[in-house]
Amino acid sequence: AKADLLIALGTSLRIEPAGSLPLRAGKFVIVNLQPTPYDNKAHMVIKGRVDDVMSRVMDCLDLQGWDNEIPEPHKVDEDLCSKTVID
Repeated sequence: AKADLLIALGTSLRIEPAGSLPLRAGKFVIVNLQPTPYDNKAHMVIKGRVDDVMSRVMDCLDLQGWDNEIPEPHKVDEDLCSKTVID
């Protein structure tokens, strides 16, 4: 089965066969600090720390308590939650 969306978190996507897995999804998003070979094919590329991005995503989804190990939860940028990220 083909995934509707794949989110590649913190990976260079350079090691095969796993590196090309995003190409099998309908849409894919890359969250990584450095460029990857698939940045130009991704639906969205977010240059940032996985912890920061996922903290915002979880806050936007109103999922509380998932980050018990993080001493100070990140505050959500309201603009991020109000935008449609994926159609």
